[in-house]
Amino acid sequence: MAAKELRSGSVRTRRKNEQIRELHDRNTIRELLNTERNYSAYALGQLDTSLFEKTRWFNLTNETNKKTGLVMHSKGGLGEATMTFGDPYAIEKILRVHPGPALTYMSCQPKHLEVIQKTHHLFSKQEMLRLTVDRENFRPDPKNIQVKLSGLDVHRINQLYGSEGRPTYYQAEHIDEGVYYGIINQGRLTAIAGTHIVSTEEQGAGGGNVYTLPRYRGQGLATAVTSSATEELLKFCTTVVLTVDPKNDPALAAYKHLGYLEGDTIIETNARQHFGVNLRAFGLRLQSRLTI
Repeated sequence: MAAKELRSGSVRTRRKNEQIRELHDRNTIRELLNTERNYSAYALGQLDTSLFEKTRWFNLTNETNKKTGLVMHSKGGLGEATMTFGDPYAIEKILRVHPGPALTYMSCQPKHLEVIQKTHHLFSKQEMLRLTVDRENFRPDPKNIQVKLSGLDVHRINQLYGSEGRPTYYQAEHIDEGVYYGIINQGRLTAIAGTHIVSTEEQGAGGGNVYTLPRYRGQGLATAVTSSATEELLKFCTTVVLTVDPKNDPALAAYKHLGYLEGDTIIETNARQHFGVNLRAFGLRLQSRLTI
């Protein structure tokens, strides 16, 4: 029975007391993520039925030192993504065997950086601050008139996000599956706030994608659209999270004005596997199956 279980996705490390397992049970994954719920809010959203099939989850727990870690590789939405949780020791072991896609967008904690860089080259690294709000602390902003956006607005949404020269590729379903609010001035979309992920099943959401045209900044538009999006999300979510550049004082002030509280520091970065990592990982997986 043990052999069959290993062949179906588990890999033994050199230590007899630890095993890397691919997890398929959402309750087991949820239990691991709930130990750091605010940090893992985006990953919890991936447990939704519509998104779960696009993810793979790998866990290692050392029975002796009780060190445990979890790595999620996601395929869907706007691209490949990887998230790491738990003890760096366990994360290093998992990534050596299951490094994921060759190029990915990685979210981790600062304590994970050293071990991640053993398998991946990190570039465009950005330190971000996680903010959280719930129904009790939320303070809505009554200013300005916002409109709820839909997939029918995707053209002007892409036009707004790309107004400073960076191309964007939102599709209608991205907007319809999330919650987006905007402000329109003289027929043009000038400010927007939306979501990265929404989970009705997990009752949580990751807000963001906040942007205002440069010449309209300083008028409270970002606060207004973020308020509207947050207010709608809190109708069916117990908490809403955002990530923000800690050096962005105006954004921080706007979010705190709405009742968002500071939480974890998070690293967001593009990551590319070092040469040969995937081949060595394949060898480790094959060796484990041959030695069962």
